[in-house]
Amino acid sequence: MKAILEFNLDEPFERTAHLRCVKATDAYLVLYDMQNQFMAINREIEDDEYSDANKAFKKMHTYFFETLLERNIDIDREME
Repeated sequence: MKAILEFNLDEPFERTAHLRCVKATDAYLVLYDMQNQFMAINREIEDDEYSDANKAFKKMHTYFFETLLERNIDIDREME
């Protein structure tokens, strides 16, 4: 099975689409690293659940994972 993507690099929109495809692996690696950092920090701050910093972190943590789910991105599955 084979998939071939073709872009007309003379067209600005297609040039942008091409760059997104080329950088997709790097983007996934950043998301994967962010996911791991969120998990590690979450384990560290669980003891102080009432601090403002913890509340802000939890909000960002929730936003990050909900946004991934909304876009059907499963970092663990994609990294297989």
